[in-house]
Order: sequence, then C-alpha cells, then structure tokens
Amino acid sequence: MKGEKEMATNPWKRTLCNLDLLLAVACLACLITLTFVGVFMRYLFNNPIAWQDEIQMTLIIWVTCFAGSAAFRTGGHIAIDLVVDLFPKAVQRWTGIVIFLISAFVLGFLAWNSMGFVMQQIGNHRVTDVLKFPRALVYAPVPLCSVLMILSFAKTTWREFQEKEVIKDAG
Repeated sequence: MKGEKEMATNPWKRTLCNLDLLLAVACLACLITLTFVGVFMRYLFNNPIAWQDEIQMTLIIWVTCFAGSAAFRTGGHIAIDLVVDLFPKAVQRWTGIVIFLISAFVLGFLAWNSMGFVMQQIGNHRVTDVLKFPRALVYAPVPLCSVLMILSFAKTTWREFQEKEVIKDAG
C-alpha cells in the first residue's frame, strides 16, 4: 500500500511505472501520423514513402507489445468470467490461479522463443531492407513485454487472491 501511495505522489515513479503505456501511445501516434502522411503522399503527390512499410511494421509490433504489457498491469485485458461466476467462491479463487499458470506458461514460451529469434537476428546481423535498421530492435519488445506481462499478471493475480481470501475470512 505504501508503494502505491508513493507512486501516486511521485511523478517520476508514476511515469516510470507507466512507461509501457507511454511508449504504446507514442508509437500509436507515430503510426497514425505516418499512415496519414503516407496516404497523402501516395494519392495526392503520387510519391509514396519508400520506407513506410518497415516503420509501420515496427510500430505495430511495438504498440501491440507495450499496450499488452500495460493491459496486463492494469487488468485491462479481456476476461470472460461468465462461466467462472457460476462456480462456488472457493472454486473461483483457484480458477484465477489456474488461468494465471496457463497464461504464464504461454507468455513464458513466447518470451523464450522470441528471445531466441532476437538473438538469431543479432547473430546474423539482419537489417531491414530499405532503412538498414537492425531487425533485432524491431522484435526486441516481444520478449521484454512478455516477461513484463507475466510479472504484472502475477501481481494482479496475487492481489485478487488475497482480496478473495479477506472476503472469505470476513464472511
């Protein structure tokens, strides 16, 4: 609780904790701007931007990863709990743990394999075709944000588990 109060009053800490969200918003703004300018250049001036596809692909990957990380941190991901709500309270508590374990396994698998892919891109000195931008930087957010998603989901799952424990004890 102390850490959350300190984060609310300390703007530097709040900014650092929301860095994934800020990066996602910045990348999305750049993606929208680049797409608009690209359409403008292609259809009004008949002069398309040659490197637009490379940057758009990078920005889509970055927006997806950083926004996913922020969604896991804030609990903003889609959760269909219609079936879970039909179970008794004791089963509902443990269902959250099972869902976390499955999600952590899938995200861990993604982190591990995407890290291997990034390392392969580094080892082979792969660059993008037009801008000669290192491909490893294009895909680097995937393993990073996968780990952040696991950590964020673990924290929210633990918090929910404790809250349900308190409710059970009070009832």
